[in-house]
Amino acid sequence: MDINYLTIDATNPAAAGNKIIVHICNDIGGWGKGFVMAISKCWKNYLLQPVYTYMPNYKIPLYIFLCLTVFLSGCSNSGKIIQYEYKGVVITRVNNYPEDYFYYGKFDNTKDLPKEYILSKFSGFDGMMSAFLIFKKDKTVEVIPVADDFSEIGNSKSLKLTNEMENIDFIHWRDSTKNSMDSIIEVSNVVKLEIELNKAGHSKVKAKYSNQ
Repeated sequence: MDINYLTIDATNPAAAGNKIIVHICNDIGGWGKGFVMAISKCWKNYLLQPVYTYMPNYKIPLYIFLCLTVFLSGCSNSGKIIQYEYKGVVITRVNNYPEDYFYYGKFDNTKDLPKEYILSKFSGFDGMMSAFLIFKKDKTVEVIPVADDFSEIGNSKSLKLTNEMENIDFIHWRDSTKNSMDSIIEVSNVVKLEIELNKAGHSKVKAKYSNQ
C-alpha cells in the first residue's frame, strides 16, 4: 500500500465526501499551541472534548459542572474585578464576559484604567480562557496563554505577553514549574476552577475576587 503525501491546508482537506482530520500528539501538553490553533479558527466547537481527553490535570466532572455554571450565569460576570498580588506587584483583571482585560497595577474600579493592557477573547460556552501569570524578580509580569485569543494592547514595559511559544517548549516549561509555582498563578474564565487549580499547585500569588 502506497502513501500519497499532499502539501495542502490541513484544515481544508481536498477529498470529497465526509472528512476526518487526524492529528497525532502527546497527552501531556496544553491545548493552545501549534496545529490546534488553526483548528480552533475553523471550528469553534472543537474545544471541550479535547480538553477533557488530553489535559489530565483538569478535574473533568468538576469542570463540566463549572462550565454549565458559567453558561447559565456568564452575563452576570461582566465588569467584575479580580486582583492578583505577589510581593507587592498587582495585576488587575477586569472580567467583561467573554473578554478579560489584564492591567499592571492595582485598580479598584474600571475608571481611569491604563491604555496598556493584555486582552483575551473567547467564544463563550464552547470555548475557554486559560493562561499563566508569572511574577518575576524584576517586578515585571509575563502572561503565557494556554487557550484563547490573547493580544497585547499598547507597549507596557511591566506586563508582557509571550504568545509565540511552541507546544514542546510549553510542555518543557510546565514540567519545570511543577515544583516551583510560588510566583505563578493559573487564570481561567471559570473562577471556581481557577481557585481549585492554584490550590492544588500551591501558588503563593494571592487572588482577590470582587464577589468574595
